[in-house]
Amino acid sequence: MSLSPEDVADLTEEISIWYMQDYIQLGFWTLYLYHYPTTLVEEVSTIWPQKWRTGKILFFLLRYTPILYLVLRILTDLRTHIDLTPKVCQGMAVACAFVIGRVTIYGAEVVILLCLHALLGARRRYLALMILIYTGSTIAAIILSSRWDSEGSRTIPRSKLDQELGYGCTWAGAPSSDAIKLGTIAGYINLGKVTSVAILMLSVFLVRYRSTTGTLLHVLRRDSGVHIFSLTALRLTSAVIGNLQESLGFYNIPTAILNSGQYAVIPILACRLLLNMRKSEDPGVQKTVSSLLFGAPVPADDSEDDDDDEPTGISLGPVRRYAGLGRQGDAKGGMARRDAEAKVGAVPVAEENGGSVRPTASQSAGD
Repeated sequence: MSLSPEDVADLTEEISIWYMQDYIQLGFWTLYLYHYPTTLVEEVSTIWPQKWRTGKILFFLLRYTPILYLVLRILTDLRTHIDLTPKVCQGMAVACAFVIGRVTIYGAEVVILLCLHALLGARRRYLALMILIYTGSTIAAIILSSRWDSEGSRTIPRSKLDQELGYGCTWAGAPSSDAIKLGTIAGYINLGKVTSVAILMLSVFLVRYRSTTGTLLHVLRRDSGVHIFSLTALRLTSAVIGNLQESLGFYNIPTAILNSGQYAVIPILACRLLLNMRKSEDPGVQKTVSSLLFGAPVPADDSEDDDDDEPTGISLGPVRRYAGLGRQGDAKGGMARRDAEAKVGAVPVAEENGGSVRPTASQSAGD
């Protein structure tokens, strides 16, 4: 079937947008794949020794789910010249939209809330209230946007144009008007949620700036304020652009930039934020982070304070304590001192029962 000059011009413009979207996605995914090996040593030394608490689980989810996401997106969105069936294409699209993408975005938002709570030093009842409100609004947004995601993931047999261009999937088209309306409502809920997080963020840093010494820039740098501000700003911008999806069209450059940025930059910032929280030198932050995100800190090998150490199982030499003499040393010297004590009538304060001495943990890891 021959095309009119107008149709050819429209098709050429649409294909150019597709190609530009491909290059945008490749740019962000290359950034993430470059960032991963360059920070692997820091991950191994800082996160791997930690106990399996909230912080470590969030870190690994945000660290490795984007890799699975970009692999699936490469197969479904880029010109791989692989012939995929409509069912396979739809399954991978649903996995990206319903599972992997939401784990990445909502996991980063939870990281922001937990870190803000740690910086604020508030009681856990306030954290429970924040998480409750956040969970309720998130579930409502997921339910309302599920139809949008489902219809946006529909596929049809691969068209001849996609075969010629090398795309593995052909999408059915834009969602219905009802799905768009529900998605718009969900977008406003997400916008309100992210706006609330932004207000909380500003309040936390103002409180810390007024209660601690140093300039505001010093407080932001010390408390990873740049990462928190960047994360919140990116989520806020994405929520705003998401509400303009209908007017911008199903395929557009701003949405491509924000979507690719969300699934590449947001995990990097969230993981960096968790690493900085783990390394924070602020005593208040250390206490909250240790009890909330990572558990009790792992002591250095040359640490002299063994109060929080786990039992090592290494037997120590028998130690006897006597009034006025303290710790008993070697066997000969000890016996000599004991005979001397007996002559003057000194009474031992404590006798060793012959067993080995083991240090005990003074604080539970779940405190």
